[in-house]
Amino acid sequence: MDGYSRFLEGKAVDEQFLLSELCQEIQADYLGDFALDWTLYTHRKSLIRAMKMLMEFQLIRTIDGDISRFDQNEEQEVLYEATIYSRYFMRTYTDEFARFVYID
Repeated sequence: MDGYSRFLEGKAVDEQFLLSELCQEIQADYLGDFALDWTLYTHRKSLIRAMKMLMEFQLIRTIDGDISRFDQNEEQEVLYEATIYSRYFMRTYTDEFARFVYID
């Protein structure tokens, strides 16, 4: 969920965004041998599961649309809103915090 949390970090509380904006951001992170292709049903289904988890964790809320329709149509739009909780969701790090010397 690293790509999702990075995307949400750039959003203000109650800022709205489209599913297509999130898709573009995530797709930019997966180039080369593991490229995402939203025309593939399995890729869309994985995104649907991840979005449902974000909603379950209350990191985002649906304003308009239905994510479940994305499995049949890669051009399906959904309007979301970042919640206050998205500001506090923690990314995974490659090392223990105690080993970090600088904030960078």
